[in-house]
Amino acid sequence: MVGVVLVLFVIFVAGPIGLFVVGAAWSALSGWLLTKDADARAANDPS
Repeated sequence: MVGVVLVLFVIFVAGPIGLFVVGAAWSALSGWLLTKDADARAANDPS
């Protein structure tokens, strides 16, 4: 019975929260890197 409760806890509570945290970290890192890249390209733009 305890095992079932733990599995359900992971599926419905810990899993989605972990997914949201990883997604937020990935989005922040991606945005930071792409912004840095865009600034570098804009500084080298001849037009």
